[in-house]
Amino acid sequence: MAGISLLVLMFLGGGMTPAGAATQVVGPFAVDVEVRTSLYVLIPHATIEAKLAGTRIRVNAWAPGYQRAQKEIPVRPGVLSYSAVLQLEDVPKRFDVFTFEHKPIASCFFDRHQGGTAPDQYAITMFIPKNTWPHPNPAGILVNQPGYGWPIQNSTEISSFHEFFKVRMLIDRAVLDDPHDELIIMVNTGETLDPATARRWLELVRRLETVSPARAMAVAVALAGSLPPGLDAGELPDVVRRLFVRQGRFDALHQENPLPPQR
Repeated sequence: MAGISLLVLMFLGGGMTPAGAATQVVGPFAVDVEVRTSLYVLIPHATIEAKLAGTRIRVNAWAPGYQRAQKEIPVRPGVLSYSAVLQLEDVPKRFDVFTFEHKPIASCFFDRHQGGTAPDQYAITMFIPKNTWPHPNPAGILVNQPGYGWPIQNSTEISSFHEFFKVRMLIDRAVLDDPHDELIIMVNTGETLDPATARRWLELVRRLETVSPARAMAVAVALAGSLPPGLDAGELPDVVRRLFVRQGRFDALHQENPLPPQR
């Protein structure tokens, strides 16, 4: 069968195979199995399980970030070879969007289509009104799933779509297996944070510094320009102080050597 990448001979009672396309041998029967997304893209890291259930062959398939699927194949007299295609649906999630001040942004909408996305990734495509986000910046968005550390997106791309900005964020699909129902998207809309909110963000950066310096830096960059004046230097995590020093050097350099005007 086209697309089969692995031949696995299992013991007579059936077995389990970590492959998105495989031949399962169940007793005297051979079953060619493919596991695909709802858009019919092969999922190479899917796991396949096949076993006899009376006069039927029961095939199960699952993969991180997808819903489990099952198919039963009736055994026909004299027929030893069968085939099955199982399509796995996305794990449903709700998207909640907030400013860095934790104010809901209700004017966003989402496109959940996964076309062009690798099967081990999940695309969040958000449309946010341009007047809500006057200074769009990929670094100014953080995606989180409760139970994971900030941020979880692997990439962020921004383009223009009529009166909206189209923001496409990729995350590891395995994150969808977290039992929480929602993904949280925080957008830095350019507001200066009130001191109490700023201190909560800085505490998050401080915690992340001990477990993931890269994530701590990502949050620090997202906060750039939004911290209120008057914060004590001792309140700033090391990564924020380094960022300010770096930004100060950058600003000083370009005061002496201004960038050419944009055409």
